[in-house]
Amino acid sequence: MSKILVTGGAGFIGSAVIKLYQELGHEIFVIDNLSFGNRDFIDVDDAHFFKEDILDGEKITSIITNMKPDSIVHLAAIHFIPYCNKH
Repeated sequence: MSKILVTGGAGFIGSAVIKLYQELGHEIFVIDNLSFGNRDFIDVDDAHFFKEDILDGEKITSIITNMKPDSIVHLAAIHFIPYCNKH
């Protein structure tokens, strides 16, 4: 069983990826700031979920250093077109 870290895991695509990895028997950790995702979309306990923004390099580095994932799947993104156009 691999330890897999998924950024943006509470989003539409991230939640589907997490479900697949869980079905394959992997241990999943999630980083998501929940700005566009929903915690209810994913079935991971609080010890495996980090409500953090990937722009906070210090916190993200600490999480990765402590958990030592075998793989990282980066899906965190701002996908809402009007927001992207405005900013």
